[in-house]
Amino acid sequence: MKIPSSPTFILVSFLLIAYSPIRALAQFADKYSLLDSVEHYVFTSEGDSTCIKKSYYESNSHGFIDQHITVEFNSESLTWNQTDKFSYAYDNFGRDTLYEGYSWDEISNSWKFQHRRVNQYDLKGRELQYSDYYWDNNNQSICGRLREDREYNSDGFLYNYKSSSWNSISDTWHADSLRQHFPDELGNDTLLYVTQWQTDKRRWEITVKDKTDWTYNDHNQVLTRITSQLDFEASMLGFVWLLSSKLEYNYSLSADTVFEESFLRSDDSWVPSHRCTTIYKQDKQVVFTQKNIWDSQMNGYVKTSQTLQEYNSRGQCTGFEKYTNTPGTNSWTGKSKTNWVYNEVGVLVCYEQYKWKSNFSKWDVDNKDYHYYTEFDEIPAPQLSIDNDTIKIGDGIEVVCTKFGSIHLVPISTKPTDDIESRSLSMAIVNGTEPVTLSTNEIVKEGEYLIYAIDTDRNVSLASIVWIFQNVLSVKQYSKFEYKIYPTQVSNSFMIESDTDITSVKVYDMMGRLRKSFCDNLQNRGCDNSELKKGFYCIQINNLKSQSTVICKF
Repeated sequence: MKIPSSPTFILVSFLLIAYSPIRALAQFADKYSLLDSVEHYVFTSEGDSTCIKKSYYESNSHGFIDQHITVEFNSESLTWNQTDKFSYAYDNFGRDTLYEGYSWDEISNSWKFQHRRVNQYDLKGRELQYSDYYWDNNNQSICGRLREDREYNSDGFLYNYKSSSWNSISDTWHADSLRQHFPDELGNDTLLYVTQWQTDKRRWEITVKDKTDWTYNDHNQVLTRITSQLDFEASMLGFVWLLSSKLEYNYSLSADTVFEESFLRSDDSWVPSHRCTTIYKQDKQVVFTQKNIWDSQMNGYVKTSQTLQEYNSRGQCTGFEKYTNTPGTNSWTGKSKTNWVYNEVGVLVCYEQYKWKSNFSKWDVDNKDYHYYTEFDEIPAPQLSIDNDTIKIGDGIEVVCTKFGSIHLVPISTKPTDDIESRSLSMAIVNGTEPVTLSTNEIVKEGEYLIYAIDTDRNVSLASIVWIFQNVLSVKQYSKFEYKIYPTQVSNSFMIESDTDITSVKVYDMMGRLRKSFCDNLQNRGCDNSELKKGFYCIQINNLKSQSTVICKF
């Protein structure tokens, strides 16, 4: 579909199963889908519908949206008019680094800047800086609205946060709030200091000092969280902490239900405040949430909100219902419902919002977004090669990948206690024609490692299984043997055909963790993988003299 004033062809789509408003390319059931446009319809109480808005998208060669334009229908002139335009930019890992919004100016017949968002990340994908700008009509200039700076400790947890506002006189950012975090080994804050800039005093002052005590069960789930605040009036005589709030968590035996109850400190005792019950599916997807608030007059809890969620077999959310209750009415006074409709290969085709019609006790359609796609065949996986001469600890691993994406090196481990993440490396593939050097300075442990490339289309290409010995990283060479795995799209089990005796088959996830192991007389016999979650896995096939590896999608 085309914009009336522009011949631009536009792309939008999804990343694997999850929908993304920025990602424009994804694979479903060995097919790719491109969304040409989105049409927004509103419905009357009689069920009549009218299209009032359309959105068109344009993507870059890597499948990410460059820009999208919105047009709206003018009922007076009976014409479609451009209203908004949004443009995007990305880093080498596909993370959005720039977002700009424009509005159409009828007088000048051109696009006018409205707002801008800039993001910066570290190599592990953590956000380092966020800046928000807008157009100031009074000064006819771009001004800042908010800037956030973050720093992380060696464990990857946030420990410094700075918030800045725009100084219109100097046209620069001015820090006005600082937060210092002191997380425990699980990343939960044990101490929190908040410092604010006092404009009238022209100095920084600590305004909040929170201390939090955590207790956990054997599964590292939180049991209690007790927060205390520093008494600044009494702090002249030393640190005096006053209890302020408490959270208690209880878990069902099957770990599919979590009960959270909060208390406030009053007159040296804990007073109930809120309660929340959450029910999960086996794959940790939320299906039910109910929130309650303590009513002191009734001396009990009163329901305030409730949500229900449904999912399809792919794990995609297909329905969401929310109910709200005004305290004292003891009935649901607000209701909303949203549905997501997918086609047979898991691509979103319709987004629906409903409103509750209390007079008839039924749901009425409020609006719908229809998505129109173009399908095309599968894109080949990235070709990846390794130059063995350059594989040394000091020099790193030199890899050539023919597609934009990233290269990963992860240790293979059979021990759940192994710290795999700290020994895993990844790097963006910036240019598909020049070698990428993956530094291995931090990897000194002997062991077996998996190297693979993954492109922006989520295609995965296996490079090799490697061994690391002291100061030299060498590729372990195996003689090749013929085998065949089927079906190509592995579901609940897979078969291996081979003329040689297969002694063992091991299945690793893409973090290098052993998930399944099979042994003894495996050729021409099914291997059950039904208990594994959907995703990519590395299958290692061994016979008496050789070893082969392949990556499959379960």
